[in-house]
Amino acid sequence: MAFRRRRRDTRLETAAKNIGGTLGSLAGRVDRLNQQRAAVAAEIRAVVGAAQALLDDLGDDVAIMRRRARKAVRKAGRRRRNVARAVRAKL
Repeated sequence: MAFRRRRRDTRLETAAKNIGGTLGSLAGRVDRLNQQRAAVAAEIRAVVGAAQALLDDLGDDVAIMRRRARKAVRKAGRRRRNVARAVRAKL
């Protein structure tokens, strides 16, 4: 009885198998990361919603403070620089 020789993979076939396995594991990693990202985003949305609810419960006082803070930031941004009169005259 003659026995068959086992066919050995060529270098190309071996490389293709290795690349396929690597791509498969990479795809799995990407899927897991996307799931984690979605979970983190949902958690952040929940925290933001809770914070907004707390601010709403505080009422108008917070809205007034927010307006004052925004106004102060805008005012500080366009503040006039103190420049010497001689320099200002040259400009």
